[in-house]
Amino acid sequence: MDIAEVNGEKLIILEDLDQAGFNLRPRQISVKAMEVCLRWLANFHATFLHQEPIGLWQTGTYWHLETRPEEWAELEDRP
Repeated sequence: MDIAEVNGEKLIILEDLDQAGFNLRPRQISVKAMEVCLRWLANFHATFLHQEPIGLWQTGTYWHLETRPEEWAELEDRP
């Protein structure tokens, strides 16, 4: 991951971990490791909480419902 600034905007640049040589995935992690991950995620979200979403995609990311019709069809509580 890299963070850059272009024309006053911050960019978060992610890469494919498999391509970067990190193809192992733990099947279990310790409580301490989980706390570290959750703390990072909470901090990431808190950084952007109450920020005006200027310049974001109208639909969101790749993981919006139009790209996931099979998963959408499986949901029982759609409303």
